[in-house]
Amino acid sequence: MSFGQSLGLVVLPQAFRSVIPPVGSTLIALAKNSAIAGAFSVTELLGTYRTLSELGYNIVWTFVWIALGYLIITLAISALFNAMERKWGVAR
Repeated sequence: MSFGQSLGLVVLPQAFRSVIPPVGSTLIALAKNSAIAGAFSVTELLGTYRTLSELGYNIVWTFVWIALGYLIITLAISALFNAMERKWGVAR
């Protein structure tokens, strides 16, 4: 086998299968830690909260909707990576 063949047929499939869980965990952590982006003036869910509270919306319900938004994003990423793990048979 040439280097390209061994890389494409042996090494990369194994590496791809073993990297799926850590990448999923990292994406979930990024989604949950996105509130930190507010410190750098990046518009995200807490920035939306500030805008809504200035318009007179109830603060408690705004936090509930923000929490639900984070939950939906996290569950969607988790479901996607669980499906990928099942499809490609993650090595353990």
